[in-house]
Amino acid sequence: RGTDIWNTSTDSGRYADTGWIGRMLYQLNPDYPPTIIPAGSHPLALQFGSALSNLFLAKNGGMGIAISTMPDTSNPSTHLYDPIPNNPTNPYQELEYVRIIQKETEVYTASLVARKETKNKVTYPTNNKLGDQLASVAQLIASGFTTKIYLTLQGGYDTHSNQIADQGKNLTELSAAMKAFQDDLETFGLADKVVTMTYS
Repeated sequence: RGTDIWNTSTDSGRYADTGWIGRMLYQLNPDYPPTIIPAGSHPLALQFGSALSNLFLAKNGGMGIAISTMPDTSNPSTHLYDPIPNNPTNPYQELEYVRIIQKETEVYTASLVARKETKNKVTYPTNNKLGDQLASVAQLIASGFTTKIYLTLQGGYDTHSNQIADQGKNLTELSAAMKAFQDDLETFGLADKVVTMTYS
């Protein structure tokens, strides 16, 4: 529940369907998602994970995308769909929305693959999933991506036993990943343009 409060920016006794970042992005982009997504477009927000956090939810849906890992090969697949009929019924309107999201996914994946920077300036810690995510974020920022908000995740803090050992391991991994990320941004000359925050 604590993370939900952080993500939705609500009082503890109130439950919200939208996140504070999602609401902000919606105010700035009320027509998102667009019906036409030009090639080379970048997502408004990007999260590493299997499902989009409620942090990015707005009244018109998700305002960002979630990826498990950074794509490193091109996605040449294109879809030749049957046209949506004129004066479509509700099922066709829903299908059209699904196709917009599918096209958005393909465009953003191609943009990620085509990023200018595919190498980091510093060495990130090994066997550190957070470090891997932050290394990818640094590449995207250095590539000039217009994406302004990135969410990376580190699990393992919901401990019920062996807390001293687990907490120490988690914080060591967090510290090593964050130091590498900061050093990378400084080497790229971007440290003054990036703000990082952690919460649990």
